[in-house]
Amino acid sequence: MVSEFRWQNPRGLETLRDIVKKLVPAWKHGLTDIQELAVSRILDGEDVLLCTATGSGKSASFAIPILVHQELSRNPAAYPNIRSRKLPVGIVVTPTNGLAANIVSGLKEFGIDGLTYNQETLTEARKAGRSIYEDLNGAEYPPRTHSAKISSMPAPKNVTSYSSGGMASAHASSILAPSSVDDFLQLYLLLSLGFTGDRFHILRRSNERLNTQFIIEVLESAISGNEFPQLLSYISSGRKTIIHCKTINQVFRVYLYLWRMEPSGVNHLRRVRMYHSLCPPTYNTDTLRLLDEDPYCQIVIATIAFANGINVKTLLDSITIGWSDTLAITWQEKGRVGRDDKSDGRGVCLVPKSTFKAAKNHLNGNTSKSSKQQTDDAAARVLTEKLCLIAAVNREFKNPPPEISTLDCIEAKRRLPCSLCCKRAGIILRFHAPDDPPDTEMPEPFPQAEVPPSTPKKRSKAAPDQLKKKEKEASRERLLAFDAAVWTAERNSPSERNRPRSSFFPAPLVNRLLASLLKISSLEDLDAILSSESWPFIPTQHDALFAVISQIQREIQDQRKTSRRSRNAKQRAKRRGGMDSPIPSDNEDTRSPSPLSPNPEITAPEPLNAPSSPPPSTLPQKRKALEDVTNKVPRKRAPQLS
Repeated sequence: MVSEFRWQNPRGLETLRDIVKKLVPAWKHGLTDIQELAVSRILDGEDVLLCTATGSGKSASFAIPILVHQELSRNPAAYPNIRSRKLPVGIVVTPTNGLAANIVSGLKEFGIDGLTYNQETLTEARKAGRSIYEDLNGAEYPPRTHSAKISSMPAPKNVTSYSSGGMASAHASSILAPSSVDDFLQLYLLLSLGFTGDRFHILRRSNERLNTQFIIEVLESAISGNEFPQLLSYISSGRKTIIHCKTINQVFRVYLYLWRMEPSGVNHLRRVRMYHSLCPPTYNTDTLRLLDEDPYCQIVIATIAFANGINVKTLLDSITIGWSDTLAITWQEKGRVGRDDKSDGRGVCLVPKSTFKAAKNHLNGNTSKSSKQQTDDAAARVLTEKLCLIAAVNREFKNPPPEISTLDCIEAKRRLPCSLCCKRAGIILRFHAPDDPPDTEMPEPFPQAEVPPSTPKKRSKAAPDQLKKKEKEASRERLLAFDAAVWTAERNSPSERNRPRSSFFPAPLVNRLLASLLKISSLEDLDAILSSESWPFIPTQHDALFAVISQIQREIQDQRKTSRRSRNAKQRAKRRGGMDSPIPSDNEDTRSPSPLSPNPEITAPEPLNAPSSPPPSTLPQKRKALEDVTNKVPRKRAPQLS
């Protein structure tokens, strides 16, 4: 009978393996043991809570049941006595729209269509005069429906082909909640799903990332600043990288920093992308596609929206600037890379010193000394770990088997030891980018470190073709005014609408112009500087810029002439200050009169406590040696009578 067939029985497992081998030939080894356990129970109608590492194939539990029912409905004679759904429909609830779109994209690889149920799709359906629920019931999207926000979705009354449901990244439901109520939220989540008593099955494996090195470093720059030089040592390798930021503001600051560090001639808009909630959904979807398909696209800078469930197989490095609110979020971020077991991934956290101090104070109970950032117990213990980061993470997640997972990387013989174990054992790991595809345009790599500006030798006197400090400040103000004019003139151009404000007249170009401002004597000199900085507005703005520079040069030269005349006049007046007396005759002493010598025209200076003082020009400047007045031999004192 039909009711006697169970997918968990030997016959059911053999049938499942045959269907997977037929429909997914790319999986040469079929389902993994954990996937087979989960899918067989789902096909038997049982509830399953699946807990495994990121990238371990949890999405198969969404796709394979649909494929199985499609195969059964197409070939019922080949599978007698097995119940199937004619038009199978599955519902997956996700915490973010991006994850829902990514799952739909991944299901297309299996030949399964899908619909993301969110504001965008509802708006499109309303504009087209369609009803999503009628489309579902009418098999417009027969295999699957995905929902990013399903709490307000009314229950469809006539959908009879429902085959399975699931929640992707269920742990993310309590991300925004304080740790003190996290346990209650997880309990409520399980109760709302009907997971009580023996009514569901827990399938759990270790979430340790065996092919990813975990690195924690001190962030040397200010987390609220505009410079992030530590990124260069990682992205200079050319490996595809995801940079996680806590805020959209930080995403933009990192984006502009990489723009400044980009070698000249590189298409920055194609090489570096942003991913956050303010970007259009189509832009975010294109970003994921380009990471997989375009070798030129190397870096994506994202918020937490990229941390949950996003599957991009080409990503190799994950860098977090700062520290996430919980250890679970941090581990999710590191799980975005190394999705291929054969690749070597890196999970890097650049943590400010204040966060380490806050973690230490948190564990010691000194909450009054902690920073404003909230740190949970698990994250604090990992941040203060001194021996092995992977062992600390495994202890927090209770990863099996404990007799191995809690050993340090050297004793456990891990493929990629953590940063603490590498430092202790003197191990240096080298990470390289995959070989470039043949006949493919690739950008020049980022520099490995910022090149510090050369310190010029100190000069006793500034060169005439160099700006003085005040001249440089005034000239910078004039060039910044020109920057505003360029932005006003060019921002509405179709090709420049997406250009960041600061790149219309970037700071490195301003510094180059200030360094050579008085050396620019022709348009050719100016164009040479502009071309070396790859300024895109040379055809339209170089004449106006040359006029501004010429005006600044004239003003500086005029100001210098005026200052020189004034300085020379003061020096002449100073020299004439001691020459106002008549020229002495031949029978008079021809030595220059001392300021301290009696003179009928120059009054001797009054004592310090005198009520009035002579003019500054009459004050003595320097006593001359061997003057008769001041250098007389002192008269010997007569001996005192006793």
